[in-house]
Amino acid sequence: MNASEARRFLAEEIRVVHNIQSPLVINAIATVPRERFLPPGPWQIRGGEVSAFFFSGSPVPLRHTDDADPRHVYHDLAIAIDPSRDLYNGQPSFIATWLDLLKIGEGDRVLHIGTGMGYYTALIAHIGLFIS
Repeated sequence: MNASEARRFLAEEIRVVHNIQSPLVINAIATVPRERFLPPGPWQIRGGEVSAFFFSGSPVPLRHTDDADPRHVYHDLAIAIDPSRDLYNGQPSFIATWLDLLKIGEGDRVLHIGTGMGYYTALIAHIGLFIS
């Protein structure tokens, strides 16, 4: 599976698991290459450790991807942008849920403040391209 296929698989997984209704949101996640909005890999990742956090009572350390293969960023995980400042490109299912709830439509304007490296803004822009 290449990065493009992994991106499409993640989008479909988010659609099903999180009940995303907007095909525009799913298309944006399936199309916008997340790795272009991240520091170079290998990446530091966080996610999927909820039970470990609750059982230990302390944050779980970041994990590292094995290498810089972009397929690693196509999981529903937060990717570190600057962990020293607790700055992450969050889990794609979160932004998909938010965008789905916004129901962005023709003529709507969106202001995204705190853009990090621009991934969420790129998703919003992609949705805007296909509203007619």
